[in-house]
Amino acid sequence: MARTFPTLCGSVSGRVTPPVLGVKMHKAGYQALDLDFGYAAAESQDLKGTVASFIELGFRGFAISMPYKLEIIKYLNEVSPDVAAIGACNTVVNTDGRLTGHNTDWRGAMDALRERGVEQPGRAIVLGAGGAARALVFGLKNAGWHVEVAARNLESASVLATDFHLPSPTDLQRSRFPGFDLVVNTTPVAKLSDELLNLDRFPDVKIVFDVVFNPVHTPFCAEAERRGLISVPGWLMLLHQAVHQFTLYTNVDAPISAMREALLQSLPRA
Repeated sequence: MARTFPTLCGSVSGRVTPPVLGVKMHKAGYQALDLDFGYAAAESQDLKGTVASFIELGFRGFAISMPYKLEIIKYLNEVSPDVAAIGACNTVVNTDGRLTGHNTDWRGAMDALRERGVEQPGRAIVLGAGGAARALVFGLKNAGWHVEVAARNLESASVLATDFHLPSPTDLQRSRFPGFDLVVNTTPVAKLSDELLNLDRFPDVKIVFDVVFNPVHTPFCAEAERRGLISVPGWLMLLHQAVHQFTLYTNVDAPISAMREALLQSLPRA
């Protein structure tokens, strides 16, 4: 079959080396469904200029990585209700030059929990107060969880708590956090040697969710499994948020198995 110029999708970040995991997942999805799409990752220190270039080139959609998940909003024509609530956008869909912002991070997080068999809401403590924390708080509250936040930066945590009508935040340096079924690490900490990840601080925890996705088996999730707890790894959230992006861009159901395989082949195991 003759090929036309493919429909383009992509991503933009401020990193010196653009993330390639999205490229691998989306391309694997296009190949599995024989879709005439292409995907490219861009590094840029000029978000406005990059967005203008994407429009000029006819990009159907593009992912937004840090540090642009807030800044991108001012270049959009409209945002979905979840972006308005969370205050961050990680996915843009271009419809004839009109840009709409979406947030698939929270959807990916909730899908990751469901895949691990977590259906019944309970009490959750979210560690951190950044963009990932806001997405998780939104998703958990939307699913009926009681949510509280603990962070080192209490000023940011207080803003988050106010925005989502949560109890006053707790200092992350506190020694113990009893009474929580689920603990979610949205901080970049990945080493068990950091006191933050000492599971003894969470005596009632049943589920551990680590948004850190590299490696596949983070020390936090590995320790949870050693203790017989349910672990939800960050790569699973990354996969599911990409699945939602794929459908937004293509209007077809994503081939999750092909995307999962591409992601796991690209990540170190430990």
